[in-house]
Amino acid sequence: MPPVRHRLIEASLNLAWSHWVGLGVRGTAHPPSTAVDPEALLYFTACLVDHDPRLKDEVADWWSRHEPHLSRVRLSGLEERFGELVTRKLDTFLETLRGATRTSGKSRLDHLKTPARSLLRMRCVFGANARAEVLLEFLTRRAQSDFGLTALALSEVGYTKRNIALVLDDLASGGLLVAANEGNRVRYRLTDPDGLERVLRPLPSAPGLWHFRLPILAAFVELFDRLQGRDAIVQGIEAKKTFERVLRNIVAAGITESPATSTVETYWPELQRWLVEQVAADDADSERRIGRMLEGEWLSPNQEPQRPERFSSGVLPRLSANPVVDRELICLDLVQARTAEPANDWVWAVLSMAATTTYAHTIGLDKRKPSRFVTWEFGEPRTYSVEYADPLPHERISRLYGAAAAARARADRPAVQLHLKLLGHD
Repeated sequence: MPPVRHRLIEASLNLAWSHWVGLGVRGTAHPPSTAVDPEALLYFTACLVDHDPRLKDEVADWWSRHEPHLSRVRLSGLEERFGELVTRKLDTFLETLRGATRTSGKSRLDHLKTPARSLLRMRCVFGANARAEVLLEFLTRRAQSDFGLTALALSEVGYTKRNIALVLDDLASGGLLVAANEGNRVRYRLTDPDGLERVLRPLPSAPGLWHFRLPILAAFVELFDRLQGRDAIVQGIEAKKTFERVLRNIVAAGITESPATSTVETYWPELQRWLVEQVAADDADSERRIGRMLEGEWLSPNQEPQRPERFSSGVLPRLSANPVVDRELICLDLVQARTAEPANDWVWAVLSMAATTTYAHTIGLDKRKPSRFVTWEFGEPRTYSVEYADPLPHERISRLYGAAAAARARADRPAVQLHLKLLGHD
C-alpha cells in the first residue's frame, strides 16, 4: 500500500504532475487548461521532490531535453517572490538536474498546440524573454487588456519594470501594440488581438496566475516539512505568520475567499484545506466541487481504507459544522453526475431520495446495514459510521448548505441527508 500523504502534499504533487505532464513529462495526470509557468513550476517542484522521487527523475529527463525553453533571467526574477528558503531548495534541485547523467528519454514535446504549452509556443516565436510573457498576458487577460495594461502591472510576471517597459516600447514600435498616455502612466493595447490569436491559438481562456499561486503553495509546503510533529498551537502561529507573509500574492492571484478560522489549534489544518480548495485546485476541479465537501470512499463491512487515485464519493457538511474538530456531522450525500459539457463531463451533485436504489451505499442504508465512509481530507484517513438523517426539502438546502449545493440538487425531490459519527477517536 502506498504511504499516506497529507492532503496539502497530495494536492501539491497532483498539481505539479499535472503541469509537468502538460509540458510533455511522462505521466497519467490531466494537463491544466491554463498555461504552464515552467520557471515557477521548477521552484514549486523543488519543494516536493523529497515527497515523490519519481517526480525528480521525470523532471530530470525533461530538463535534459528541453532546458533551452527556460528563461534563466526569469528564474532569477522570481527569487524574491518565492523567498530565501524555497530558493535554496531550487538551487539544490538544479544541481541535481544538471548532474543527472542517465535519464529515461520518455519526455515528449513533439508539438506545442495545447493551452498548457502556450507559453513555450510564445517563446519559440518571440524568444525565451519577456516578450513571450507580455504577449501571453495580453491574450489571456482580454477584458483588462482591451482597457490597457501598464508596465508596472506586467512586471509582476517576473521581469523588472525597466525590462518590461523596453519590451512594450519595442512592440509598440513594431506595430503589435498601441500606446496611450494616461496621466503619468502609459497604457498599452494589442493592435489586432483577434489576428494575433488566430496565429497563436489554441490559447488558455484565462490566465493561470501561477507566478502568484505557486509561491503561495511552495511557502506552505516548505512550512509543512518544518512543522511536522510540532505542537498544534505552534503550527497555528507559524501558519498565520506565513499566511500574512504571502498575503500580497493571494490578493494578486485574485483569491477573495478567506480561510476559515476558529481556534489557533485548528488554524493549520483549516488553512491547509483552504489552500487545496482555493489555490491548488485546477479550473475543472473547482467547477466540479461543491464548497466545503469531503471527498472519500464508502467501505464494505470488512474492507480496510485504501486511498484510490480518484474519489467517486463525497459528502457535504452543513455550513455550521467544523469538520476538522466535530465528531458528528450532518451532511448531504454527493454523487458524480454527467453533464453535457465535453470539457467538464461530470460534476458533484446532491443525491435525492428518488435515487437511493441506484447506489450501493444507499441500497445498504435502505436495508439498515452498517455503513462506513472514509475521507483523507485531513491527512490520515478518518472513518465515520453512517446512517440516514431526515430527508431535506429543496427549499431548506441553501440555508443549511449554501446556494451552490441547492443548485446541484433536484428541486422536486427531498435530498438525502446523512448522520456521520467519527470512529476510532476518543
